[in-house]
Amino acid sequence: MTRCRGRFATPLSATWSYKFSGTGESSTPTDQIPVGLAVSQSGQVGVIGTFDGNMVVNSTTTLVGGGAPIDFIMATDNAGHGLWGKAVDTQSGGLLSIAGHPARDEFVVCGFAIGPVTALGLGGTYGDPLETPLEDILIAKLDSTTGTV
Repeated sequence: MTRCRGRFATPLSATWSYKFSGTGESSTPTDQIPVGLAVSQSGQVGVIGTFDGNMVVNSTTTLVGGGAPIDFIMATDNAGHGLWGKAVDTQSGGLLSIAGHPARDEFVVCGFAIGPVTALGLGGTYGDPLETPLEDILIAKLDSTTGTV
């Protein structure tokens, strides 16, 4: 085992940090739980996760949930300020991963759904309505600056 004498690593400091929380914290508890993130070419940070209650993305965008956890996708600019967000009802499914394109301002999300996911432009009927619904793969590519699918 070797020891480093007289040399200490330079402490790291954050370039930026930002908090995203809910509304109505005192009367209606809210939780925001991130499960994945990705960075686009221009430095936008995309985040997926779940929330319940409401989640404030920026001064003009508040995602409205319900009594049970729902998925979300959101992005920040390269300084950490919220750009956009989407509440994504996967019909008891889930968003599982997000990736950023190193040469484009795009994010791709992947997960599964048991019904239409209108926030990502996926409508239609899933499976036989008389049988127990089964999960279907969900993949969507979004513009990292606007959230447009």
